[in-house]
Amino acid sequence: MVSLRPALVGSACLLGLLCLLVGACRTNNPDAASQDTGEDTTMAEAPGDTSTAAADSVDPPDPPAPAPAPGTARVRLEIDSCDAATEPVRCQVRVAEVLDYGSATPPLSTGERTVRLAASLLADRDVTALEASGPHTVVVRHSDRPDIDGAGEDQPAWTVQSIEQ
Repeated sequence: MVSLRPALVGSACLLGLLCLLVGACRTNNPDAASQDTGEDTTMAEAPGDTSTAAADSVDPPDPPAPAPAPGTARVRLEIDSCDAATEPVRCQVRVAEVLDYGSATPPLSTGERTVRLAASLLADRDVTALEASGPHTVVVRHSDRPDIDGAGEDQPAWTVQSIEQ
C-alpha cells in the first residue's frame, strides 16, 4: 500500500511557504495597507505652514568651486610691497586666509611672507596697481625646489599664478 503521508506533508509545507510569500509581498506595499483599511494616509497641510512655499522661493546654493590643481592653493592675501627690479618680481604679502588646497600641496601659514609673481600677471597690469588695490583671492603654486637667483639668494617657495576678480 502506498503511503500518502509524505506527499501530504510536502504539499502542506509548499502551501505554507506560498502563503508566507504572498503575505510578505502584500505588507510591503504601502498602498495596499491604505486600500484595505479605507483610511486616508495623506497629511493635510496646516493653514499657517509655509515651509513648502519658503523652500520653493529660495534659490539653490551655487555649486562649490572646483578644487585647485595639485601643488596649488587658493588664498586671500594683501600685497604690501613689490620689488619690480628683480626677475621674477618679488612681493611682500600678508596671507589672511587659506581657502582651499590642491592635492599634494604643503601647508601655507597665514601671516607675512615673500612670494614671486608669475610674469603673465604683469602683462596687463602694473605692479603699483596690485599694491594699491585691496585684498585679492589668488592661486599660488608651490615649488619643491626654490631657485637660487644670480645673487645667490633663495627664491620664494610660492608663486602667485593667477588673481581672481
